[in-house]
Amino acid sequence: MYGMRINTIIQSFYPVTGGAETHVYEINKELVRRGHDVTVHTLAVTIDGKRLPLYDEIEGIKIRRYKPIISFGQQHIFMNFWVPKINDCDIIDLQGYPSLVNDYICFKYKKNAIVFTPHGGLFNAPPKFTVSSMFKIYNKFLGFRTLKRIDTVIAQTEGEKKRYKAMGIEKVIVGPSGLHDMVFEKYNAENIKSKYGLTKYMFFLGRMFYEKGPCNLVKVFVLIKDKFKDVSLVFAGPDAGEVAKVKKLAKEFGIEDRVIYAGRVSEKEKYELFAGCEFFVLPSMFEAQGIVFIEAFAQGKPVIGTRVGGVPWVVEDNVTGLLVDYGDIKGLAEKMEYLLENPEICKKMGAKGKEVAWQKYRWKNIIDRIEALYQELVDKRATG
Repeated sequence: MYGMRINTIIQSFYPVTGGAETHVYEINKELVRRGHDVTVHTLAVTIDGKRLPLYDEIEGIKIRRYKPIISFGQQHIFMNFWVPKINDCDIIDLQGYPSLVNDYICFKYKKNAIVFTPHGGLFNAPPKFTVSSMFKIYNKFLGFRTLKRIDTVIAQTEGEKKRYKAMGIEKVIVGPSGLHDMVFEKYNAENIKSKYGLTKYMFFLGRMFYEKGPCNLVKVFVLIKDKFKDVSLVFAGPDAGEVAKVKKLAKEFGIEDRVIYAGRVSEKEKYELFAGCEFFVLPSMFEAQGIVFIEAFAQGKPVIGTRVGGVPWVVEDNVTGLLVDYGDIKGLAEKMEYLLENPEICKKMGAKGKEVAWQKYRWKNIIDRIEALYQELVDKRATG
């Protein structure tokens, strides 16, 4: 195997953080370590409008950033257009759907080997956008054609793979986001508990964005707060517009001392928070996979998630955690009560989750699979 030249196209990248950004960073960091040449093409502006340098490098990954030609907000990748300048390469790796940029790349560089990781975006449009004629027209005339034109789609769950197969897209493999072995080590939560004055707590980790459901979680907590007076609710993650709303709700309900926002936390603090919680809860509108559920598993914790996107293929209901319909406030309250009242069941679910995470979601095995796919496509082009 020789060193391949890989160009990745993604809406945002380091220092912007998120599921897709971390996925790309971890895979490409390891590919560089294995001797491949990697360039990431991305936007030169963060979610909050901060400008970034046009050229950068991190862990050997070359970063080329671009000013958007058309932009209507970083949260919606469909509403941004920019033109990556790709030099001679072996593999083009497209990330995120829907994306006019990816459609353009797929058309312009059709002689290259191209893979596409949609991150579940085909099923991730906000409700009002999903029913719009714009999205339907995009799927029909651009999106579906792009997915069918490329060499291979990389789905993050078996459920996502089945959906693509049903659409007539045959070239699909599963390549989820994963974890490093160190994440499975036992973390001591005493320091983090002391820092925030915690005894028992439920934990939410993710971008504080309305689609993740943080305000819904506060409303649910209100329903059970009197029954579990020693339990707090802890949020961690970057603010994307919901922190002020969460704090306002907590104040209105008189529980501001029990609703903690830890902000962005270090990797060490993140796993300490996982280690010390009773369970992890993420009531999202959508998750392509939900790497945070697997991080909770790695620390032996049960989870509560919603029956959306790829979550039901990551969280096995009543085995590694519990599932509830999105927006079901009463149902979520019942699930939270159940876990708080049954610590032995929590322990059993957490142990099973850890076993699953170790077997299915270690980065080394996932990257081996993706590297082999890249090499197969390069070899096929060379002999074809």
